[in-house]
Amino acid sequence: MTVQGIYSGDSMYSVSGVGYGSDGQVVSMENGVGAVDNRALKQCLRAGLLCNNANIVLKAERHVIEGDPTEGALLVSAAKIGLERDEEKALYQRVDELPFESEWRSMATLHEHGQGRVVYMKGAVEKILECCAKAVLPSGEVGLLMSRA
Repeated sequence: MTVQGIYSGDSMYSVSGVGYGSDGQVVSMENGVGAVDNRALKQCLRAGLLCNNANIVLKAERHVIEGDPTEGALLVSAAKIGLERDEEKALYQRVDELPFESEWRSMATLHEHGQGRVVYMKGAVEKILECCAKAVLPSGEVGLLMSRA
């Protein structure tokens, strides 16, 4: 399983590469430019990296997933923009977790970061949007989440 496309910060991105290795890149579908400097995309992929219980390990010169394949795909996509799991876990120390429940169709983790706390959540889009009033813009600023109804 691999992530092939991402919608974040009002933009679409294409993700290249296959398997659980970090070969490949994330590029804007609008202009084909690499997306490592987009703050909204970085926060989106950080959420997938930190709200995650899988591990990718090297066995017999092959990257394999220990845990859920979807979570493994999220780890790989974060690595493709340069997010290092150990660094991120040190910066955002997990203090609590609401594990994935099929009833809620989501998972959330609470992290200490700097002088505050942040919650990262992943799951079914409609469930995530029910919990959101704001979104991270490409600049990194937070703005109101616009209704698409």
